[in-house]
Amino acid sequence: DSDNATVAANYKLAKLKNLTGLSFNTKVIIPGSQNKRPTDPDWFNTLEISVTELSDNDWELLLDSNINTDPVSQLVLEAIRLVSTIGYTLQNDQTVQAKPNYSIDDLVDAADSRDLEGFFQPQTIRAAKRKLIALNRIGLFTTESTPITNLIKPNMLTIVMLNRLPEAYRQVLMALIIRKIIDSRSKASFIEKRIVFDSNLTNDEKEEFKNNLAEEVPKTTILIDEVQNFADPSSKSEVKEVLIKLVKEGRNSGLSVIIATQQPSAIDKKI
Repeated sequence: DSDNATVAANYKLAKLKNLTGLSFNTKVIIPGSQNKRPTDPDWFNTLEISVTELSDNDWELLLDSNINTDPVSQLVLEAIRLVSTIGYTLQNDQTVQAKPNYSIDDLVDAADSRDLEGFFQPQTIRAAKRKLIALNRIGLFTTESTPITNLIKPNMLTIVMLNRLPEAYRQVLMALIIRKIIDSRSKASFIEKRIVFDSNLTNDEKEEFKNNLAEEVPKTTILIDEVQNFADPSSKSEVKEVLIKLVKEGRNSGLSVIIATQQPSAIDKKI
């Protein structure tokens, strides 16, 4: 029994059709460790994205500013350059070496470094640090990414709770996830075709390919609700371009797409 009328009606219908007792392998993903709530079940998982995977366009969305004209965005991109390739000097004269895997805390330190204080106004540095610290609070962007194969497995339904993120963060995360899925399925599709069509492969090589295949995303159907939020005809967002690529090319690598909206006219015609 349920207090929810819709759930009760659906259960009644399933019972009439003898569909009760079915089980589903389901995983729920919460973007960012700080977005998990005390009322969430223990089996809800969290998702993390490496800071190093963010593109310039992603930073533009996250910082809500134009990377070409806004000094805050320009400072953050310069901090990324220092942290990832050059290194920097803290206010206490301590030298910090460049590192390939860096955190937002590292970017905050670089933004406040001696290397940048002569090139940006103090208020710009303070504003950049505030935005980076706010971004860090949700626990989504860290030094290590959750492997995409942790999200998507054969015969499993995965639900990503994007509604727990601000709108700009949703766009960035959607684009990142879909890019990773497309990349993994492209690799998997090539391996699948080699196994089937390459008659020169030895049995050992086929086994090795099958092991490699198990490390990639399986054939998948992606369902996107309220898709108009990611496919505005007037926008030039990265997430929309990724969606267009997914819809146009996904089937070739084993990806199907289902989109849902109450505003069909608000979706770009290319989708």
